Amino acid sequence: MQYLVLTRAPAEKLQKFRPKLATKVLGGRKAARRAQNPKFRAILTQPKGNANIRQTTVTLPKALILDQAHIKTICTRPDLAAGKCPKASVYGHAAATSPLLGKQLRGPVYLVPSTHVLPDLLVDLRGQVNVRLRGSVDSVKGGRLRNVFYGVPDVPVTKFVLTMDGGKRGLLTNTKPLCARKFFSKATLTGQNGKRARNKRMLLQVPACGGKGKKRG
Repeated sequence: MQYLVLTRAPAEKLQKFRPKLATKVLGGRKAARRAQNPKFRAILTQPKGNANIRQTTVTLPKALILDQAHIKTICTRPDLAAGKCPKASVYGHAAATSPLLGKQLRGPVYLVPSTHVLPDLLVDLRGQVNVRLRGSVDSVKGGRLRNVFYGVPDVPVTKFVLTMDGGKRGLLTNTKPLCARKFFSKATLTGQNGKRARNKRMLLQVPACGGKGKKRG
């Protein structure tokens, strides 16, 4: 008879918390112009063996604000409970990779009712297991848009990609031409071990602006 022996990683390795987060604006140079609605992507990566993530807070630069005119259909609580959210309440999609699972979890991103002024984001991941992540959306000092994903399950995730639609379905709009100069987000990630990883100058990547980038460095 064979037994599977599980060994515990050294304590110092379990205490590490070094996630990396990148934010991007996609959709070509036209989408980077002022008053356009670009596609937005956040990519979170985490080395194996690190503490799991408990909460993620991202504050976007002033150059990206919420386009409230594009907030239309949301998924109501009864529809969400019944798993019958209308297609019009989908504003993006997401994927998560975990070493515990054989395949990625994937699913839509809905707008759902909240207890504050703006609706929440809800990431509905599906696969070997189903996971729902809720993110609150609000405005902080200086009118900057902030999103907080709280209550993240205590499971290892090596990569998480959140993509929000652009164009007519885009929830973000540019207050300035994004190729004019560099713009920075802020991020604070908290581990299940209580440690925090902060980045107060996280470059907003705009691939369409590359090549003529003297102003962007």
